[in-house]
Amino acid sequence: MNKIINKNYHYALLDTQVNQIISAGFNSKSKNVVRNSLIDFLLLGNFSEEGENSIEKNTLSELMNYYGFKLLASKSSFKSLIQKGLYQPMKVSSAVKGKWKNEIELSEAETEKVFDNNPQSHKEAGFEKGWPSRFDTWFKIAKELGFVWYWPNEEIKFSESGKMLLDKEKPENELMVFANAFAKYQRQNPFRRVLNKNVPLILLIQTIKLLDNDPAYNGTGISRLEIPLLLCWQNDNAESLYREIKKLRKKHGYSPSNEVILDICYELLNETKRDDNSILGDYPDDFIRKMRLTGLFSLRGGGRFIDINTKEIATVNYILKNYISYPTFEAEKDYFNYIGKVDTNLIVTLSVYETPVRTTKAELEKWVNHYAWESIKTEMLNLAQKKSSEDDILRVIEQPLR
Repeated sequence: MNKIINKNYHYALLDTQVNQIISAGFNSKSKNVVRNSLIDFLLLGNFSEEGENSIEKNTLSELMNYYGFKLLASKSSFKSLIQKGLYQPMKVSSAVKGKWKNEIELSEAETEKVFDNNPQSHKEAGFEKGWPSRFDTWFKIAKELGFVWYWPNEEIKFSESGKMLLDKEKPENELMVFANAFAKYQRQNPFRRVLNKNVPLILLIQTIKLLDNDPAYNGTGISRLEIPLLLCWQNDNAESLYREIKKLRKKHGYSPSNEVILDICYELLNETKRDDNSILGDYPDDFIRKMRLTGLFSLRGGGRFIDINTKEIATVNYILKNYISYPTFEAEKDYFNYIGKVDTNLIVTLSVYETPVRTTKAELEKWVNHYAWESIKTEMLNLAQKKSSEDDILRVIEQPLR
């Protein structure tokens, strides 16, 4: 029996997708874990009965085994995910749970039994009810980011950026791929019909630059408490968003109450009711994680502020020059081809392109001196017990990296 590679990797899904997946394979405890990783906006990790979220591109890598195959009922790919424990339905025996817990692959007979005992009633547009629709729910976000294309009766195809992301010999590719994807990612696109019409990464860059250039402030970037305004902003007018934040700071400083932020957000959302905790906590934390996947942003002020990474100014300037105006698309395939194409002129501007990231002794000593032993002990216990961190810096870093 083979051991399953089980390193944690978060992925992100919007609220509706989270609820759909929870209903099929995750318990209520897992729901909070999934919701807390909404914005790693990455692939599909491993979610167990205990709510573990895993951080290796296992699931997308598994799909690579079906590259060039026609997407029919998707049963083979899902059986493979179940066998390896990457997807864990609820109705299983204790023996199966034990194998998953110990990272041991199921036998073919066990896999078939789990598959048969967990029929799917889920339905996605364009896909048959059941496992085909479940397949789409799982891989839709990777498709939306331009990594892998699939459609009923069409061959599964990985894009240039998708292949680059899965190159295990070059982990630095992740920064390049996500910088490439998020420079182009549009909130309103053929996969997602929403009111917000902007490119979040560009809106964030422009807003931070306006705040940093304002002599009234100290060039600290945007406050984490101000991120909900950006997430609720429905256009790409960074100047107006900057003025709204400036007005907020003038009246409430850098510590507005939750009620103040919610009032502004609901006004921007035209009173559309959302989950308050998500607006104030989950979405901002996830958004920060997502943007930091690009390497273009740094945390300042003990994690309370997000600023542009000065090492990546060349990339920031390139993005503003080449992507501030962007095409819109009606067809999913056209948008996929656009976002999945690697802009080599963009990625060569990233510092990691010439010099892959290395952690220096000085950087390690900096963090050793930053956290007292009791703080380290508390955070280690939080990780072991799968509890959330209260630290402003650690809470926006993926658990395995802490």
